[in-house]
Amino acid sequence: MSFTILVAADIRQDKINLELSFAGVPSMMELYQKIESTFSAEGAPGFRIDRVQVFDAPTGSWSDLSSAVQLSEYKQLYAFQRDVVAAETQKPIPPARKPASTGFSFAAPTPYQQFDPASKPLATRSFGGASPTSIVPETLPMSMRAAPQTAFPADPSDDVKVRLVFDELDMNKNGVIEKEEWKKMFKVLRVPLSQATAEDLFSRADADHDGVANRPDFSNFAEHYPVLVDSLYVRIQSNAEEKRRLKIVEDHRQLIDELQRRERSATSHHKVAFEELRAAELAMRALDQDTQIKNAEIEDKRAEMLQLGEDMTEAQRERTRRERTVAGARERERQAQMVVEGARNDIEDQKGRIKAKEDAIDVSRERARELEALLAEAKRDVDRGLIELGQHNDDLEELRTREKEAMVQHEQTQRAVEPLMVLLREQESEVTRMAERESQLEGMIETLEQEIGRVQQKMANADQDLIPLREREAHTKSVHQQAQSELDEARSGLRQLEQDVEDFREHRREVEDKEHRLLEEEVRLREQRYNLEEREGTHHAEKHRHFAETGRLQTAPSYGTGY
Repeated sequence: MSFTILVAADIRQDKINLELSFAGVPSMMELYQKIESTFSAEGAPGFRIDRVQVFDAPTGSWSDLSSAVQLSEYKQLYAFQRDVVAAETQKPIPPARKPASTGFSFAAPTPYQQFDPASKPLATRSFGGASPTSIVPETLPMSMRAAPQTAFPADPSDDVKVRLVFDELDMNKNGVIEKEEWKKMFKVLRVPLSQATAEDLFSRADADHDGVANRPDFSNFAEHYPVLVDSLYVRIQSNAEEKRRLKIVEDHRQLIDELQRRERSATSHHKVAFEELRAAELAMRALDQDTQIKNAEIEDKRAEMLQLGEDMTEAQRERTRRERTVAGARERERQAQMVVEGARNDIEDQKGRIKAKEDAIDVSRERARELEALLAEAKRDVDRGLIELGQHNDDLEELRTREKEAMVQHEQTQRAVEPLMVLLREQESEVTRMAERESQLEGMIETLEQEIGRVQQKMANADQDLIPLREREAHTKSVHQQAQSELDEARSGLRQLEQDVEDFREHRREVEDKEHRLLEEEVRLREQRYNLEEREGTHHAEKHRHFAETGRLQTAPSYGTGY
């Protein structure tokens, strides 16, 4: 994403306003390098920045740029060159354009326009020489405005210099310089002269000896002590410059305090966002672990169901085998029952035959009584009947024996069937229990799957909730890193500013040390001149008095012509 800044500067007594594009918000070093290289290519070789001011649209004012945090897209800046003697020209800032190497001219945004960071203003290319309407700030940077009474030009005229020095020495602004003001300013400005010398110089400035030095007095003094007045002006100018630099340093310290507050706030916000993200991730991890546990339970239940299915299959096989065994036993029981019933039927048949024989014997006995003649035959029939009856009784006993054996076998078969039936019922109960367990497992698996579905839904919701938390954590981390970077950059800038102040003070001390000899020489020479003029005045006065006493007339030569 391109980041555009408008930068104006004074090049060869003409204002130039350029659009500088960056890949993102630049650091102060990147900004200075880009400004210096671009304006060097625009016709100002060796362009070096002394300081940069930024225009605040809502307040319509300029202030020193001390950190990249003050930058925003299409912000208007003004760059002051270093080591430039000529004053900045008081001309309006023209509309911004692309650097000359691009060959395009773009219109910048209107002043006081609030920009949405998500959208950039549409730049329009100008054709046919049509010049865009000026959209730059209507006010110039502070250092470019008309200088007030307390401003100190770099190369003032002698009259301006004398006026400005007089205004500074006149501390209470009553129109004259008092002796205490004179001594105090000499001390404040660190003029390398003794207090006695300073008092003597004040007496030289107080030409009419009324205890104060007015403007004419001081103007006359400046003509006799130009080096001292120039030194006073430079020292006053250096004091103002040092105060300005110290004010920038103090503003930078306040900016660092604000950046430290922002960095602490960003650290706190990032910590809160990180803790919230960590808590959400832990909750997500707990849900995932819960899902894994439930999946493991489902796998265990399914394995149990599989084993139960195999057990049920084996149990069903065993039940089928036992059912076949029971069926065989029942078949044998049925056959034994049939044998018993056959024996019983045979017994009944034998009983019928015995009954028939008994009836026949009774008939024979009746016939024996009726037919005595047939007695012998009847006895023979009775004997044969008794023999047959005995045989039938024997058959009956045999049949009863067979019946008892069949009953015993039937009872044995019943006793053998009963445990088989018990085992069969137990097997059927086991199969029923397994079926019930299988149903329970299916219900448990269905419940676990529903719980897993709910947990997965919770995980999906938690994952969606993690997105803004991750974005917030990433944003707070980025803000914290940017705040830390800006704080480091501001601290580096403060060290540079403090070093600049130290260098300025060192340079000032070197200049003042060099001035020391010149000031002492000027004071010494001027004092000799004053002494010479006083002796010359005394000589002329003595001469006139001598001529007056002796009555001789002598025309005195004009002042300054000598003898």
